[in-house]
Amino acid sequence: FFKSYYGLLFAFAPEGWPETKLSRRDWAELIGRRGFGGAKNGSIALEDVKQYKNMWSKSMVRMIHLFRAAVIDKVSGAYPEDWSLGIQPTQMKSLLIWGTEDEYLGQELAEASIKWVHNLTVHYLNGTSHWVVDDKPQTVFNLIHNFIL
Repeated sequence: FFKSYYGLLFAFAPEGWPETKLSRRDWAELIGRRGFGGAKNGSIALEDVKQYKNMWSKSMVRMIHLFRAAVIDKVSGAYPEDWSLGIQPTQMKSLLIWGTEDEYLGQELAEASIKWVHNLTVHYLNGTSHWVVDDKPQTVFNLIHNFIL
């Protein structure tokens, strides 16, 4: 499931707490002690790190809601009708590219996504971290290119 304690904290923490915790010290919690969140050495350029930080500052609430959805689904085993987050399954054709060496999220989350995205194609990239597009950009490009044609 989650390969760190953050997943559980995000799911049950008061609103606003995870965002504050992660954004303090210039996103040091996400970048981590060993570099950029498990990415292969040198695969993420400094300019890209700046862009990730900018994106996190704008969309962290949405990302945390997705973590909460995954944990609530795992704990309850059912989608509550009156769930306040209001996330509904989609029929839209979608592509999920997952790194098999993701240090944050287990592959079972990719598999569980089928409940929420009914027309989902999942590709697992061996030897790839959480940052698949940075670790194997050409492979990711090819998968996306073939998917949209």
